[in-house]
Amino acid sequence: MQVPYRLFEVRVSNAGRLGRQWLAIDAVAGALDLYAFPEPPGADQWAPDPAAGVLPEGVPGERLRAEVMERVRRQVYSAGFFRLRGLRIEVDDLGRVLYLPYWAGLHRKGGRTRVEVLGGLRRGREGAKVRDLIAPWLAV
Repeated sequence: MQVPYRLFEVRVSNAGRLGRQWLAIDAVAGALDLYAFPEPPGADQWAPDPAAGVLPEGVPGERLRAEVMERVRRQVYSAGFFRLRGLRIEVDDLGRVLYLPYWAGLHRKGGRTRVEVLGGLRRGREGAKVRDLIAPWLAV
């Protein structure tokens, strides 16, 4: 299955230094962890696979942009509030949607059926946020 993520370019200027990164946030609920890329992914990377299921986008781009801005602001503040001088954060929506792979499976344990999700990029077991996002889609 694939989860749509909207791609943003983020520039942080603080104390005369400029940082630049590309962050992607899930477009289904805007609740999952951000994915960071050292450079923008190619146009053909992370395209939707017609054979895989795709969760529907549910959050408008402007709301996702605001969420990315808030998360970056929290990250900068947590690195040291008193180190901030002339802080400027710019977040630009690149208008691209990346479709990141996840694998979901069901198993029974103690009479209960559980959903387990593996992330296709991080190659590990995902937590409750991802399970809660994917479980209703599996129930349809």
